[in-house]
Amino acid sequence: MGIRAGFAAAVLAVGVLPVLWACSPAEDLFGGTPRNVSLDGRRKPGHGLTDSLAALGPPDTSHVYLTAVQFAYGYDWQSDSVPSQRGAKVALLVDGREAVSMGVSDIDSDSHRAAGGHLFVDVATPAGTTVYRDGLPLVKLGVGEKVMGFHLIGDDVHTLSQRRGGAGVYYRINGALLFQDPAGTAVGEPEDPLNPGGAFRIAGDDVWFCYRIPVKGQSGDEFRFVRNGSIAATLPAGTVRELFDFAVRDSVLYRLEMRSRDAGSLSLVRDGRVHGLGFPPYVTVHKARLVPWGDGFAVTGYKRISGLDYYINFAVSEDGEDIAVLPFREMISQPLPCGDGFSYLILDGVCGVNSSVSPGGAFNFPSGYSLMGPRCTAVHRGRSYAALSPAVSPALSTALSTALSQALSTALSQAPSTALSQAPSTALVGTDGGDGNGRAGAAGGIDRAGGTGNARAPRLYVDSLATDFNFNGYFTSIVVE
Repeated sequence: MGIRAGFAAAVLAVGVLPVLWACSPAEDLFGGTPRNVSLDGRRKPGHGLTDSLAALGPPDTSHVYLTAVQFAYGYDWQSDSVPSQRGAKVALLVDGREAVSMGVSDIDSDSHRAAGGHLFVDVATPAGTTVYRDGLPLVKLGVGEKVMGFHLIGDDVHTLSQRRGGAGVYYRINGALLFQDPAGTAVGEPEDPLNPGGAFRIAGDDVWFCYRIPVKGQSGDEFRFVRNGSIAATLPAGTVRELFDFAVRDSVLYRLEMRSRDAGSLSLVRDGRVHGLGFPPYVTVHKARLVPWGDGFAVTGYKRISGLDYYINFAVSEDGEDIAVLPFREMISQPLPCGDGFSYLILDGVCGVNSSVSPGGAFNFPSGYSLMGPRCTAVHRGRSYAALSPAVSPALSTALSTALSQALSTALSQAPSTALSQAPSTALVGTDGGDGNGRAGAAGGIDRAGGTGNARAPRLYVDSLATDFNFNGYFTSIVVE
């Protein structure tokens, strides 16, 4: 899928606010020169990601895993609405060094992932879908299947797959089929910043997933919750209008759902007990999520008040009480729990990045960067991570903005909460902010259409400390553990 084709769906999928307006250029409050990491295995003296982490405070034994799509130097992927996949590769970077890479024909960000210190890549052929680990075939799935959930337990590989463009869900361990429903559609997305397993929900050694099936003669779907390959709970058709999210904690099933066809009936269900969150009838909720918070969960998302043409971010407790003040009408990435608050990025324009906000403070990014996927932010041990990529060209940005407007017009003409919550997740790109502070990146000085000739390098922020990477391409995910 090309950048233009996947862009609009991605914006809807990650839960950012679909409102476009002009923003002033970001002021560079970071200061100084970013550290630089070479990916040829020879780290520059006095530089590197390990040094960057150490500079933040006491030694941190965590490891940073980044996945990236890389192109040959000189190829201008930033101006191409359908990037050439010939010669592209997916790479796993561990603590700043390229550990392994694999040539691919599918550069979609949901077709690869980092897990357990390895690179896993899904390759679809007419004979079936094969999951590769570090470039070697590992498990084989059925023909036309797309990986929706992925989890490792020891040496066992758990996969939840779904037929592309149609119904059919399949749960396997090491390729052996444990559960299937040819009429089912998985609930959740393969790229989920809150759940490393994608559509899986992991509770200790229990692997959960949920799927929906249509019921003849009923206006709503039936939802089935599966634990370790057996159906553990069922929601009959017509019970809920929409299931936004679900989670499991201490063997208790939590559901976040719209209970009726009336707006304003957002409810949190704990072990079968329904608790309304107090949204009035004139409020429509979109992209609501369950976010770990203390001993339970918070609920984040955005809402639209009848008669207004903008959206409002919110974060409430299980009782519906406000627990954080989020930006009022700005686009933001998925808020992630961080200390006693949330960490998130404020997005600029179509989906460039403007600034970072966390309990530790806020700072603005230099212009010229974008967020290429919902898994490009993370929080670990109180530190906020943002894997940023060079922004696309102004010409392509205009095309993407048009594509987004058309997608929104279509989505909002349908039932809003359903249309937005079911949008697929693909690569996310953003606007071109110009040459910012004038520093050329390490990506080879690519000439972008209508640009200045300067190209940003992919950059990792750990809190406010920046590290640049020497490759031509973009980040697709980050895992810190």
